[in-house]
Amino acid sequence: MTNTVIDYNGNIVYGADNTIKQWGYPSNSSNFCIRTKDFDFNAPSQRKKIHKVEIVYYSNSLPNASFKYAVDGDSSNFVNISEAGGLPLNDNNSMQSFKINTITDFGKSSIYTIQFKIEVISGQQIPQGFHIDDISVIYRLKPIN
Repeated sequence: MTNTVIDYNGNIVYGADNTIKQWGYPSNSSNFCIRTKDFDFNAPSQRKKIHKVEIVYYSNSLPNASFKYAVDGDSSNFVNISEAGGLPLNDNNSMQSFKINTITDFGKSSIYTIQFKIEVISGQQIPQGFHIDDISVIYRLKPIN
């Protein structure tokens, strides 16, 4: 599979099996899972302190998703950040914007990489229209000793 790109129609596409495919998942999916790469913030050998993680998403209703993270390449041990919820950011249209920022004191002040996983809560479904707008990480590099 190749990296994803946006085509001239605004669709997210990728290459696989010598063909170009459009990214998508069925609405009301019960198999929804997004896992990011390990982020090293362009300093793979330098330790970091994560101060805050903020995830902004849009949905017609609460998305029945769990937000998790793993550190230093340990993708077998994801830790729950928060069940879906958060603070509505606006009420201007039918789509609500929510902000998850429950990691304010991360507790791990000496990590090299962080990875995120967003998946449907067991027995639930992701509602139609759910999409992630932004994932922001506030961090500081620790000095090299």
